[in-house]
Amino acid sequence: SSSSDPRTAVSGLFCGVRSNSSTDPNYIPTFVEDMQSLSLKLTTRRFATQSMNSTPSNSKTNSTSVFALVQCHKDLSPSDC
Repeated sequence: SSSSDPRTAVSGLFCGVRSNSSTDPNYIPTFVEDMQSLSLKLTTRRFATQSMNSTPSNSKTNSTSVFALVQCHKDLSPSDC
């Protein structure tokens, strides 16, 4: 959350069984790359979505999926977004 903007909100919705993504060596680099992509999309649009699917190298069936959504209010400048 942000102390300077009371409209900032962080939310999470988990479907099914939550896995321990920290055991997946691909998760963090993939997550960071996708969040950077999401941030870049937000600089050109006021709304963006991104999804990722990270599968550990030692597993063919278990994967970690993350879906992200961001929206910027019209009264905020592009730099504030």
